[in-house]
Amino acid sequence: MKNFFAEFKKFITRGNVMDMAVGVIVGGAFTAIVNGLSNFILKPLINYLLALILGKDTLAGIHTMLLPAYTTDEAGAEVLDLANSIYIDWGSFINAIINFFLIAFVLFCIVRVFNRMRDNQKEAAEAAQGRKAKKADRKVMKAEGVNTRDKAAVAAWYAARAEKAAAEAAAAAEAAKDKVAACKAELEGLAAKEDDLQKEIRQRMLVIPNIIDPTVPIGKDDSENVEVQRYGEPVTPDFEVPYHVEIMERLSGIDLDSARKTSGNGFYYLLGDIARLHSAILNYARDFMIDRGFTYCIPPYMIRADVVTGVMSFAEMENMMYKIEGEDLYLIGTSEHSMIGKFIDQIIPEASLPHTLTSYSPCFRKEKGAHGIEERGVYRIHQFEKQEMIVVCKPEDSMDWYEKMWRYSVELFRSLDIPVRQLECCSGDLADLKVKSCDVEAWSPRQKKYFEVGSCSNLGDAQARRLGIRVKGEDGKKYLAHTLNNTVVAPPRMLIAFLENNLNADGTVRIPEALRMYMGGKEVLSPKN
Repeated sequence: MKNFFAEFKKFITRGNVMDMAVGVIVGGAFTAIVNGLSNFILKPLINYLLALILGKDTLAGIHTMLLPAYTTDEAGAEVLDLANSIYIDWGSFINAIINFFLIAFVLFCIVRVFNRMRDNQKEAAEAAQGRKAKKADRKVMKAEGVNTRDKAAVAAWYAARAEKAAAEAAAAAEAAKDKVAACKAELEGLAAKEDDLQKEIRQRMLVIPNIIDPTVPIGKDDSENVEVQRYGEPVTPDFEVPYHVEIMERLSGIDLDSARKTSGNGFYYLLGDIARLHSAILNYARDFMIDRGFTYCIPPYMIRADVVTGVMSFAEMENMMYKIEGEDLYLIGTSEHSMIGKFIDQIIPEASLPHTLTSYSPCFRKEKGAHGIEERGVYRIHQFEKQEMIVVCKPEDSMDWYEKMWRYSVELFRSLDIPVRQLECCSGDLADLKVKSCDVEAWSPRQKKYFEVGSCSNLGDAQARRLGIRVKGEDGKKYLAHTLNNTVVAPPRMLIAFLENNLNADGTVRIPEALRMYMGGKEVLSPKN
């Protein structure tokens, strides 16, 4: 309370009393005016209006209400009594309103006093702190030999201190800049190190092989692959079957010498009926797969490095892929590469699965390694063409699709009267990304053995993991898709099996019925003499 009255006194003595005085004077004057108006004008006027409403004599009412003396007229007295009985004391009502505002004004003054108390305490604290600082400054000045009574000396001292503080602040700012620069350099170094570590982690991850299916036979290499089943009876004719290049040359269908001059070993020119047969087989394979519900596609023939490393192991990449010099591009070794790469970094709605695609493309391979390039022939070459099939599906469906896919290849070869067998690849013959794989091998009457004409593989989620191919389930959860691929046909290697199994003793080659519409109705190919 003591502080309150002290502050109230300050509030009054510092000029704020004028606000209060004006408020009190105005409020009092307004109250007096309203009371006068109420008693001498409003009251008679209201009573007069009531007299009019009640239908009494107007003149008597006016006379009665405008004169302060009471009338003796009986009619006027009745009007006056009735008016007074109904009259509302409007002066009291307005007085109440004025009093309300006066109370509000007083409360306002009290709040102002409390606010002033708070402000004064803050100002007092700041003033005390300022006095303390000045006292400390004077001690320092005296210690430094400055005459504290000399205003110029004091001003010079403060100027020197300000200059020193500015220099220190500038030095601190430069130090902060240097620290920020050092932090930036450190962060850049850490970011570069992080990138290097991420690359190293990915490189290590890419060499980790996939987990093979429990049904895969264990073996050291392809010599321990397991024959599963044969389809069609292998036939060995009673005449000698020439080497496939000789059959083609008798049909005037191949020129290896010219290809060797233009491109080197591993290339060829196909001509005439052999070239037509080559295209006919691809067209037949295309329609064969379309009839089984696959969507036909012609993909890019070059792909980027991140797709290459996503679809195959480093060993396969080194032995197979041609790099375009100066470009982040590789020639595809099979259309599987670009077809699976089509889904890179995609989130596929589960309801849209499976994606079943069949694609045509030329293929380019180095064919490094133990097999190498065939000096004279079209069995292992740098360039060939291929009809491929790929499937992207849910994990629980991949093994069913694996079974369907290799059977499609068997069905196609059997429709061309070529005996085949399924050969299960053992663990030692599986590429790193494969969960399970088998070869479809065709019968060679000349060699009296089977040779590979296609390969079917289930890669599980290996390619999907590397390429970021995910599926969004109906519950909103995401998971990795499974990918599969299989060769439909890959001429000209497939031409070897076709020519040997459809060769007649007179050197002609029979055209199976399924292929005749693609050969312009021809039923046989005859040697050119």
